[in-house]
Amino acid sequence: MIDPTAFVHPSAEVGRGSKIGRHAYIGADVRIGEDCEIRPYATILGPTVLGDRNRVFQYATLGDEPQDISYQGEPTRLLIGHDNVFRENVTVHRGTLKGGGLTTIGSHNYLMVYSHVAHDCILGDHIMMVNYAGLSGHIEVADHVTIGGYCGGHHFVRIGAYAFLSHACLIVQDAPPFMMVTGGGEHPRVCGINSRGLQRNGFSSEEIIALKKLYKLYYRSTLSQAEALAQIQSEVVPICLPAQQFCDFISGSRRGVMR
Repeated sequence: MIDPTAFVHPSAEVGRGSKIGRHAYIGADVRIGEDCEIRPYATILGPTVLGDRNRVFQYATLGDEPQDISYQGEPTRLLIGHDNVFRENVTVHRGTLKGGGLTTIGSHNYLMVYSHVAHDCILGDHIMMVNYAGLSGHIEVADHVTIGGYCGGHHFVRIGAYAFLSHACLIVQDAPPFMMVTGGGEHPRVCGINSRGLQRNGFSSEEIIALKKLYKLYYRSTLSQAEALAQIQSEVVPICLPAQQFCDFISGSRRGVMR
């Protein structure tokens, strides 16, 4: 159902069962999947693909131009999966050619009021961004991450799976998987594992105990990084396979890892 006051460009596609609210704006080269809800005054610009059962609240803007001075009007894209919620005034921008031309958001994510995803970001599934959280360009966020209100991510950082970033953290280095980051401002720190989040997502007690050992080896011992990773590989990975994900994340870091 499309409200008669809404604008839908002739080249846009709206899937079966989707609702377009009053004064919403659906631009050229937008494809909206089935059973989506686009609230009044929301804006979706293309080229953008929106999967099924997404909800876009009033005054949210998806698929606008990237805020990058190198951008010269190229037809870059935004690709969004299924079952996401974009609350009021959320902004998500398309990619840039130098970043691959694509911004990607997975499925089952919840972006709260005024949160922002910049050009060329890659977001996985089951991510929560709390009010006013902002991601600069080229950031990668893995599955099941929580980004607290007023957090800011620097260009090119990575945030590992199941990480929890508390209120107003400034993320200038990679945030490892399974960890909790606290301390607002310029000097946040890793303070332990995200035990509550891991429990909620089905990690066993044995796995959580093993990840606590991983944390102590890497963050609370006198071992060098190489020594800590070697000990994690030999003592923790055999009893907790997700620990390998931590090791791979550390080894693949280009900006350095938060301590």
